[in-house]
Amino acid sequence: MNTAPDIQRFGMHGVQISFPSEISFEVHRHVLAWQEAVIAGFSEKIVDVVPAYHSLAVFLKEHVNLGAFIDELKDLSVSETETAISSHCITVPVCYDETFGLDLKELSEAKGISIEHIIQKHTAPTYQVYFLGFLPGFPYLGGLDTQLSHPRKSTSRPKIAKGAVAIGGSQTGIYPMASPGGWNILGRTPLEMFNPQATSPTLVMPGDYIKFRRISMKEFDAIASKLAMGTYSVEKEVYHG
Repeated sequence: MNTAPDIQRFGMHGVQISFPSEISFEVHRHVLAWQEAVIAGFSEKIVDVVPAYHSLAVFLKEHVNLGAFIDELKDLSVSETETAISSHCITVPVCYDETFGLDLKELSEAKGISIEHIIQKHTAPTYQVYFLGFLPGFPYLGGLDTQLSHPRKSTSRPKIAKGAVAIGGSQTGIYPMASPGGWNILGRTPLEMFNPQATSPTLVMPGDYIKFRRISMKEFDAIASKLAMGTYSVEKEVYHG
């Protein structure tokens, strides 16, 4: 993608860098390349950078001249093929037992495929983390099989369990804490997606990848016990594409 991004003021001390309005790996890789370039080139001027599907919000320190900073960004040359983007692939164990998979039966009937087929399709891809939002540590994941795409529920549940793995539209995601929500619940992971006391509070970051691994209820309980004792090691490796 060679189109230059649109760069505009974003509030009193921010800039929004916008790319073509589509949800795709190509566009998001460009977002991440710009994130890396901004952090590398302007670390002394910025407070935070927040990626989304097809945009990047940059928040500046109050003393930074916003107009001059925008001019600097417009002069910046960024290549998504040359910019090093550090990514990891995290294996997320998921129990798809009917105790956790509250909407598997409904989804099976709506799609005309078996629950087993749904689980196979959900665990097959390697998903990219587009961004975190809605709740702290909630990953919006790209790469869902199109056959599993399904609208949010018309009425939200008042409480969805922490660790619930769900589908909303063409996205799949993981609830990092108990919360109201309208996504379709397929299963549950025992992993902690968000821990505010940890050095890195979120298990994944934008640009990382997730691979779901099916586990039994017995394995779910065993992993949960190990996590409580601090003896479970999350499967995480450098992603090479």
